Amino acid sequence: MDIVAEQGDAVDLSRFDDNTFDVTLVLGPLYHLFDDEDINKAISEAIRVTKKDGVIAMAYITSDGVFADCSFLSNVTLSSNTASKYLFKNSEPKLPRKELDTYREGLLFGSGCVNGEIFNEAFTKEDEELAKMMQYYDYIEVQPPECYAYLINSDDTRIRSMADILGHLNKIIRVARDAGVLVCATGDVHHLKREDKIYRDIIIA
Repeated sequence: MDIVAEQGDAVDLSRFDDNTFDVTLVLGPLYHLFDDEDINKAISEAIRVTKKDGVIAMAYITSDGVFADCSFLSNVTLSSNTASKYLFKNSEPKLPRKELDTYREGLLFGSGCVNGEIFNEAFTKEDEELAKMMQYYDYIEVQPPECYAYLINSDDTRIRSMADILGHLNKIIRVARDAGVLVCATGDVHHLKREDKIYRDIIIA
């Protein structure tokens, strides 16, 4: 497989023609851009370069992720505006669930990463209650155990070893499968090169 990586600007993808990609990942810009105009430009550019029957995956730093098909431009745009609208109330662009419910048609909702509802509630909820919570989502995200390793030496007393991480992930996967909810494995990727981490650290500081 040939992989070509290019550094660019999410609000200006003019180097690419319309309808170029089958899948477009927007896994950083929407929570690193704070100006409404830039956010809307990033969304518009992602949709422009994606084929009409393609898929766009967009992520916020929030307890809920959103996968949007290109045919739902208005819903995706409204969701993004809602995220920026509520940013001033939180340290992160969190979406109230009532807003998610309003624009749910045509979208897939998921819970993922250490900030996600399911990851956190799985520590204390019994299987039956956790399964009921999972029914709200279309998919549950899990990541490689190494992505959670930093929790071992953090202030989070719920995780003290890699065995704790593996046990927790296994519980989430088991309950999701029993509940008939899709489990999505991701890599929590924020940069392509290890040395690029410093740029992300500066941006989110």
